[in-house]
Amino acid sequence: MLECNVQSCTKPRKGFSRYCSNHHKTKARHGHPLQKPVTAQELKPYIKAVVLWFEERARGDTEDLLRRTWIGLVHEAERYRRLANKGQPFFKNLLEAYDIILSANQSKDFKAISNTMLAMGYLYEANPKRFADETAFGFQCARRLRALSDCSFGSRWDHQSGKVAKVYRDVSPKTLRALWKLILDTKFPVYGIKLAKEDLKERSHWVANEQIITQALMGEAA
Repeated sequence: MLECNVQSCTKPRKGFSRYCSNHHKTKARHGHPLQKPVTAQELKPYIKAVVLWFEERARGDTEDLLRRTWIGLVHEAERYRRLANKGQPFFKNLLEAYDIILSANQSKDFKAISNTMLAMGYLYEANPKRFADETAFGFQCARRLRALSDCSFGSRWDHQSGKVAKVYRDVSPKTLRALWKLILDTKFPVYGIKLAKEDLKERSHWVANEQIITQALMGEAA
């Protein structure tokens, strides 16, 4: 019996997959069999760094540009949903990705969405080893945006408690890839990477090298 393709894992492969059941599931969810999920708690200091950068260093038109880009994506999603509702042919995974965009737009304000995507870029620049590869980074960006929507959870009737229970709803890898493509088209994570480069470079002029990222993420001013 063939073993999992992940080094040091001796579990048998799942069906025709190159990985065992656990690593196969991780790859489907996170883009790589060894990728660990980026949590909201982990991202908080990077969001704080982004907010401080906008307050202290950003040009006045930067936020307007980002907002227009997001509004354009929302309008694109609304149009695709309307056409699908009218019976026009559509791609299931792309429609699901657009629905996540629409749900996030309804659930959160623009700054919460843009700061999250920019923070993902900041994290990538500050700690690139956090991501197994670029696909894993894309999946994490998509999952963090989905977490801002109402698509992550559904409900079911719990017969034991006699109440409606909240349940997590997973998403297909194809939908995550489609969502990542839409996110990448906005260039939000790319802007986050550029923002981090500038921010960390400026801070390197006044703080010791090993303290740069820590100081930036703690929000200490120059």
